[in-house]
Amino acid sequence: MNEWRKSHPEIRGITRDPVTISNFVSIIGNGRLDYDYQPTFPVLTLLRHPGKYGLTKPLPGLGWQVPDPFLLPTPHMLLEMRRKGYRSFFRFRLS
Repeated sequence: MNEWRKSHPEIRGITRDPVTISNFVSIIGNGRLDYDYQPTFPVLTLLRHPGKYGLTKPLPGLGWQVPDPFLLPTPHMLLEMRRKGYRSFFRFRLS
């Protein structure tokens, strides 16, 4: 990912390399034209390999992988979803 950032210095902010985005889109995109489709996420797999799916980011200077809150809903968003009666788009399963 550092190589990609060096070759694209004009892009600022949170960036994801094309391979990570491809892995994430392959999970989200399957069946997306089916209106009753609800993607299922394998929770244990995501916890074992979070970097593969773009759920972690390197800590500047140290290179340690830490959870990335970029894709997580905010507390306000969760409260509004509950208040308005919206359900989660995602379905989770173990394995």
